[in-house]
Amino acid sequence: MEIRLDSFSAPSFDVKAWVNEQLAELDGASAFDDETSAADKQSADALTQRLTTQLHFLATNAQQGNDRIKARFRHQATQLTRDISALTKLVQETQVSIAEFSATVDARAQSARAVQRIVDIDVVRTQLERTVVALDNMRSYSNLPQKIAALVGSGELSQAWDLVDGVERVGSSKEGVAAVNTDAIKGFREQLTLATTQRLSEAVVAHNAEHMVEAARLLSAHGLSDTIRATYLKQRLEIGAGVVRSAIAEHANTGDGDLHAVLNVVSDLLSQERAFIEAASMQSPESLLEAVFEGLLELVVPTIQSTVRSSQQAGAAADSGSDIPCTIDTYRLVTAFYADVLNVLESCSLSVGDSTVEQSALLARPVPKSLELLLEPFVSCMDKIAKAEFVRIRAAGLAKLKGTDLDYSRTELFIREASQAMREIFVDIEQAVERMLDVLPASMTEGIAASAAGLVDDISAWLVDKMSGIAEHAGVSLSELNDYAQLVPPKGGKAPKAKFESAVYQTLSAGPKLESVSSVIGVAVLIRLLEQFVAALS
Repeated sequence: MEIRLDSFSAPSFDVKAWVNEQLAELDGASAFDDETSAADKQSADALTQRLTTQLHFLATNAQQGNDRIKARFRHQATQLTRDISALTKLVQETQVSIAEFSATVDARAQSARAVQRIVDIDVVRTQLERTVVALDNMRSYSNLPQKIAALVGSGELSQAWDLVDGVERVGSSKEGVAAVNTDAIKGFREQLTLATTQRLSEAVVAHNAEHMVEAARLLSAHGLSDTIRATYLKQRLEIGAGVVRSAIAEHANTGDGDLHAVLNVVSDLLSQERAFIEAASMQSPESLLEAVFEGLLELVVPTIQSTVRSSQQAGAAADSGSDIPCTIDTYRLVTAFYADVLNVLESCSLSVGDSTVEQSALLARPVPKSLELLLEPFVSCMDKIAKAEFVRIRAAGLAKLKGTDLDYSRTELFIREASQAMREIFVDIEQAVERMLDVLPASMTEGIAASAAGLVDDISAWLVDKMSGIAEHAGVSLSELNDYAQLVPPKGGKAPKAKFESAVYQTLSAGPKLESVSSVIGVAVLIRLLEQFVAALS
């Protein structure tokens, strides 16, 4: 079989199949050696020779092809080396970029994982904290009675309250310990309330302001403010009652001297209580003192009644049936004591320069029970006491006014002195009348108001006379004053009916008269003040 180079080089040429085919043909030829002729053997040898030639040709051609490939490779080796070097460099750069990118990706992944770990750790920490708190609360609750007993025994009431409050808060919260028993907590609170109240009682008895403040703070913080007041009054009234009873027993005789000693004991007790209340910073000190005062006066009232009866009997025997002089001494003793205890002083002040008046009005206010207790023994003879008091005030008031020197060259000084004297008179009238009107029935107030109006009328007449003298000396005609008649109280001792807000004056052009006119204004303001005061009593 002939083979051509182009056939051999064709992609479809199968070298293995061709060689096998040739070998099979040779093998077939050799199988019939005994039967074939010499010509056939010669033909087989020729075929073998051709096959060998063809194989040699193929080997030569393959060697030539291999040489051509090597030559071509040697020719392109340099270019391939450069390409391989460039490719290697590119691969290295790519590897670096890939490494950097991988590092970035890894860093981001690690950051995300780190953040997640932090979140997980925080969740775990929170859970652990809650667990610790829960365990601590359970541990606290497990031996709470023993802890409270130990704290109460050592006097650490504040820590005991904090412990109970903390457990109670845990029990009321959503994350609280389910084992907390509300009934048990209530029992602990009652136990601490009793212990704190006992501490408060001991502080009140001993007048220990520091312990009082601490106990009161704990009770107030737990809604027990009423317990503070009740405990204080109970203890102090018990102690004060014992002291007052001892004083009454010591001064068993019924006389003003004995009553004065008993009242001094009450006054001293109240002074001590005021100092303690202020040191302990207690709430509503006035109300507390009034309650203590009332409680002590209830013990003293029988002594006052006995003293009044003794005074009436002594006065009736010594002065042809008149019991007022002795009784009024007792009355003045009691009212002076009341004024001293309560430090009551309601006054009015006058500014002459601009003729403005600041007056403490007789305002309607509840009558203290202590005042009712003090004056109750005198109610039956209060009208006689009032008349005697106004006689005394009239003499003392006119003496004060007449003691002021009127210097026509310095009328402003006279007005200031007269104003001060009038203020003192008003205080005397108020102290004498106000408490009477507070405790008397309405049927008895008319006579007292009439007596006060008569007293004011006498004082007003003296002031009007002085005002007329000032106006005349200054050369100011009375007709130059508008409504001058309204400044003069009518005769007969009744209160003036005219009401006005300020004195009205006509224009005066003469310069030297201005100072005198200013002085007259001061007097007019005094009389207006009198009119308003009398109207309040009417």
